[in-house]
Amino acid sequence: MRKLLIILLLASCFSTLAQTKSNKGKLFWLGFMAHTEGTDAGTSLYITSDSNTTGTVSVPGKSWSTNFTVTANNLTVVTIPSSVTYDGCADCTKDRAVKVTSADNVIVYAHHYEGNRSDATLVLPASTLGKEYYAMGYEQSSSGNSGRNVFIIVGTKDNTKVNITPSVDLRSGTGGTLQANTKYQITLNEGEVYQGIARQGSSTYDVTGTFIEVIDTGSTANCRTVAVFSGSSYTRIGNCSGGWGTFNSGDNLFEQMFPTNSWGKNFVIVPALGRKEDNFRFLARDDNTQVYVYKTSGAPDILYLDEGEMGEIKGVDYTRGVLSNKPIMVAQFQKTSRCDGNNRVGDPSMTILNPLEQTLKDITLYSSEYYDIDNHYINVVIPTSAASSFRIDGSAASFTSVPLFGAYSYARLTVNKGTHRLKADAGFIATAYGEGQYESYGYAAGANVKDLRASIVVANSAQSNEISNCLGQATDFRGNAEYSVTKWEWDFGDGNIDSVQNPNHVYSDTGLYQARLYTYKPAYDGCSNYDSAFIDVRIYAPPVAKFATGPLCDSSVGRYYDSSFIPAPEEWNFTKWIINGGTPKYSKNTSQYFDTTGKFEVIMEVSTKHQCRDTITDSVTISPNPSALFTVADACHKDSAYFVNTSFISSGNLASYKWYFGDGDSSILANPAHKYSSSDYYYIDLIATSDSGCVGSYMDSVYCHPYFKAQFSFNDTCLGLPNTFNNTSVIFGGDYTDTTWYTSENDTFTTYNLTKTFATPGSYTIDLIMEQDSYCLDTFSQTIDVHNLATVDFEVSESCFGDSTTFTDKSTITTGTYTLDWDFDDGFTGDKTVEKVLYTTSGAKNIELKILTDEGCETSLGQSIVITKPEITSIIKTNMCSNESQKLYATYSLGLDSFISNSWRIDGIMMSTSDTLSYVPSSAGIKYVELTSSTKNNCTVVFLDSFEVYASPSTNFFVVSVCKDQDLLPTNNSTIDIPEIITSNKWYLNNVLVSSDPSPTITTTVDGSNTLRLVTESSNGCLDSITKSFGIHPLPQVDFLIGATCFGESTVFNDNSTINSGTNNTYSWEIEATNPSGISTSYTFGATGNYNVKETVISDKGCTDTLTKVVTIDPLPVLDISFDDYEGCEPFSPNVINNSNIESGSIDNYAWNFGDGNSTSGANPTHTYLNPGSFTVKVIATSDQGCIDSFTLGQQVTVQLRPTADFNFDPKEPSVLIAEVTFKDSSSSDATSWNWTIGDGTTLSGSSVSHTFNDSGAFAVELKIENSNGCRDSITKSIYVNADLFVHIPNAFSPDGNGVNDYFGIGGLTQGVVDLTLTVYNRWGEKIFETNDVNDKWDGTYKGTAVPQGVYLYKAKFTNPKQSKWFYKSGEIHLLK
Repeated sequence: MRKLLIILLLASCFSTLAQTKSNKGKLFWLGFMAHTEGTDAGTSLYITSDSNTTGTVSVPGKSWSTNFTVTANNLTVVTIPSSVTYDGCADCTKDRAVKVTSADNVIVYAHHYEGNRSDATLVLPASTLGKEYYAMGYEQSSSGNSGRNVFIIVGTKDNTKVNITPSVDLRSGTGGTLQANTKYQITLNEGEVYQGIARQGSSTYDVTGTFIEVIDTGSTANCRTVAVFSGSSYTRIGNCSGGWGTFNSGDNLFEQMFPTNSWGKNFVIVPALGRKEDNFRFLARDDNTQVYVYKTSGAPDILYLDEGEMGEIKGVDYTRGVLSNKPIMVAQFQKTSRCDGNNRVGDPSMTILNPLEQTLKDITLYSSEYYDIDNHYINVVIPTSAASSFRIDGSAASFTSVPLFGAYSYARLTVNKGTHRLKADAGFIATAYGEGQYESYGYAAGANVKDLRASIVVANSAQSNEISNCLGQATDFRGNAEYSVTKWEWDFGDGNIDSVQNPNHVYSDTGLYQARLYTYKPAYDGCSNYDSAFIDVRIYAPPVAKFATGPLCDSSVGRYYDSSFIPAPEEWNFTKWIINGGTPKYSKNTSQYFDTTGKFEVIMEVSTKHQCRDTITDSVTISPNPSALFTVADACHKDSAYFVNTSFISSGNLASYKWYFGDGDSSILANPAHKYSSSDYYYIDLIATSDSGCVGSYMDSVYCHPYFKAQFSFNDTCLGLPNTFNNTSVIFGGDYTDTTWYTSENDTFTTYNLTKTFATPGSYTIDLIMEQDSYCLDTFSQTIDVHNLATVDFEVSESCFGDSTTFTDKSTITTGTYTLDWDFDDGFTGDKTVEKVLYTTSGAKNIELKILTDEGCETSLGQSIVITKPEITSIIKTNMCSNESQKLYATYSLGLDSFISNSWRIDGIMMSTSDTLSYVPSSAGIKYVELTSSTKNNCTVVFLDSFEVYASPSTNFFVVSVCKDQDLLPTNNSTIDIPEIITSNKWYLNNVLVSSDPSPTITTTVDGSNTLRLVTESSNGCLDSITKSFGIHPLPQVDFLIGATCFGESTVFNDNSTINSGTNNTYSWEIEATNPSGISTSYTFGATGNYNVKETVISDKGCTDTLTKVVTIDPLPVLDISFDDYEGCEPFSPNVINNSNIESGSIDNYAWNFGDGNSTSGANPTHTYLNPGSFTVKVIATSDQGCIDSFTLGQQVTVQLRPTADFNFDPKEPSVLIAEVTFKDSSSSDATSWNWTIGDGTTLSGSSVSHTFNDSGAFAVELKIENSNGCRDSITKSIYVNADLFVHIPNAFSPDGNGVNDYFGIGGLTQGVVDLTLTVYNRWGEKIFETNDVNDKWDGTYKGTAVPQGVYLYKAKFTNPKQSKWFYKSGEIHLLK
């Protein structure tokens, strides 16, 4: 029985790298194994490359070859005749190896097929081949025992000696048996293939575990290596519910084996997509191998294997992580179709999986389209941190976190047949596989084949998904090899080297460095005397710690803010604060209460994602609070209260103030004033703020005195009378203590009432000032008027003796009214504004007018007048023609200047009021003249006389306007009263004499406006004339406008004719066979083409003109528009299908109305419907000639409402031990289905689900919902599962070197252990071991010497990743020997 110390392992990003050889190469050796269909089975190679290249495929032993050409990232298929590659013999060596050579690197896949029985493998280049192999097969099961487990060995150099230790009995070439577990030797030359076939027997006849070793040492060593392939010529995999039944389906298995020095310890197994479940086999290279296959919950499956032993886990239906303490080979087996569900397709296949240590960043692979393969898939495993960078054929893929291996994610992709290119920023592994109805294939898509016998570990990498450290910190390199190393050589990639096994190196700059390790072997192994390994280390710049604070004041809480500089691409991780020596606090920002002033120490440490840190130690000053203080005097009811600020501070300065006046108002002035609206006591708050942001406050009160009001009454007076002012002031509290009067005359009085006489009229301002309680004052002001006397004035209309004399008042007054008192002399009086007096005597008269105003003020005015008498002596005049004029005037006895008015009458008709009369007679005959004149004194005199008027001709004629180029024929209509006659007629055209004929004919030549004048003369020499205007009318200038000329539309013709004068009145048209009339008309033409249109225009003067134009009728656009889809979910963007055309010309514009309030233009616009509903789409198209047609899509666009996804979960902070989380949908109410994808690979359905997490870390949870319309939405939220620690510390160990329980240290679930300190003491309390690394174990020595058996003590201190809880453990250790 073996004593085992079982330590639970966990998934991490593996930092061990070794010498690398890609699956790309220029030289390949391979062979094809036995197939159940013999030589009927085809043999083909699929060759691809990321560059253009050429090469040759040959079978040297059979003198067969063919050349090939590969185009970059494409596939070339080379089919090899099976007659030169195939031999079904057992325990035989044949010269049938296939050799591939190329000018540049290529990738080769081999396919062995016939009908529905085929399998494929990735072919490794010769540079990756090794000397030690194990074969992998499967339990043999086939119809009629026709299939066999098989392996082949391909020689690459002459005289290669190979030892074979079969795990089962093999068929001997002589007909016997090669016994299991019995070593035998063969010798191969270049191009030879040895084939081993398991003996027919029970299902245990499985070649898995067969050991193949090249013997290549000593002086003849030549680094001889071989290629090994294994599998089965035909088998079935699966139980089919206890029996194979009537369905017999199977397949051949064909895979190339990896040399044991390339095996790894870390795997992720991903079941095939499209299958129900797969089987996985694990083969050990060394004794005491422990394989942990993790589940989503519960303890892992653990396999304990020794060298060459195989363990199997069947029925794996979800992705699982695999960890091994020693190198292993892992193979994936897909089952026979009906053994994987009744309706499944595809037969068995075998794929050798790459470990996580063997990854590539760029893979070109081929998904075979041949040989009945219908479905193609690719499985990918990649570090989670690089999943977003992954591209397949240029497109991203969706990944799911590996359960309990959160640092890795996987994807199962469905792809099309053909070549595919996979790329990412970090290394990944991939497998390609496919299936048909009864067919399948599977192979590793690529391999970064590393020799892992020498490897590098960075023990203090900052993160698990990237090997990294911080600038200025030592990187802890650990070298490992599977043998005793004679010399260690390190090259750190920055020009520095070292020669110890585990060096610490400090990089001097940031960047990505490749460190290389060379381990020298104890002896030359036939190929080299050393192995090499490399590792990429990224050095990050540390942060620069810096913080800021809010106000830090006595007896208050101060705020502290992290303002550190985080250099890109780093990210903030945590901030640690120690303030005044207190307990550390972990948060981005923090706070601290201080109850005293002074300086205090602050220590802040900031850490980035890659654990780079910086610390700043500084002091902060806690400032005093201000002492707010002020004084204020009581205020009168209408005055402001004035506040005097006396605040102070013991150190620093006062920066601002805030006043609250107790009535809702406030101020920020240092010394404000404030007026209160009513009498009361008011409480004032003052808040003073210092330049440090500290605050102090003070409260006091102020009294506002009661209301009182000064006022008085008064009366206005006339000039010279006294004014009296009566004091009527009111008071609501207190007493009057003083009275003061002020007037505009700058005098002052102190009596309670005031009487004063003003010396001059006008307005005066009177001020009354009253004092209350010897404190408050109020002033009342009023303007009074001292009235002036009225200004007396009047007018007199003097007249002649015997006429009445008129007196008119012209007095004025500034304001108010007055009354009159007249004295006209000779005993005449009156009181009206206008008075008439008829004096009985002539001579001088004394007049007096007195005025009394409505204010009672009286004034008067006196004046003298004189009475006079005028006379007219003659009128000056002469005889005249009736069409002439003359000026009449008179002579006077008193002189013309004595007369002020005249009135002229002829034949009793009033003619003029001027001194003279300009007379124009209206008829012939004797005319009688009467002149009436008035003097300045209004005296009137009349004078009569006469004269004769002779008759004059009455000239007149009739003339009409003519059109251009017509003669003018005026008609003379002149007359004269008898007995007079007209003796002369003279005609003037435009002032030029053209005829003396009474009825002339006058020629005209130019159109426009003209004048014609006729002058006649009578027998007594009287003349008369008349001038008339007439027009020579212009012809119309015909033009018309043509409207729309689009086919099917009515074309409108609008007259656009002009004329130099006059107007155009009549319009007629000739359009085809129609004759419409009017200033405009319309006509619809029956076809496109050219047409003549004629217009005739007649002016208002009857002048006529015509015009003919050619009209072109243009075609309309022909609209043919549809959408590729008429129904979708918001936002919905249907594509336009536009097949519109036009007979001639082009369609220049489209106007779209999408029915949702949006419009656009263009032939094929893109429109997105943002809201649900049904929408009618209309399109209007316009040609290059402006012809328009419209089109309404026959089918409405229907946009369905998209649901809105949301959910909540509880608890908010789960942990590994309390890991069940309930997710509840909180999406919109129209959701009808819910599908959940948990970040650990779990999928669930339902509106409320629960899930238990098996590992800590951040997980993305996605909810996808769908409503009844088929519309979908999704939302992703992050949930963090805390890493509850389940740490196991043993109480005994035995460091005896037997490989079991040799070390003491921390075990269990340690992925969350942070800041560990583990110390071991002897019984005297002496510290003999201490570590801060959870992976570092005590080997039972002290200072290089083994300590004795006995009891020792340990102490352990650690915390979790969030540092929310510290753990302290101690106990005894029993060291046993």
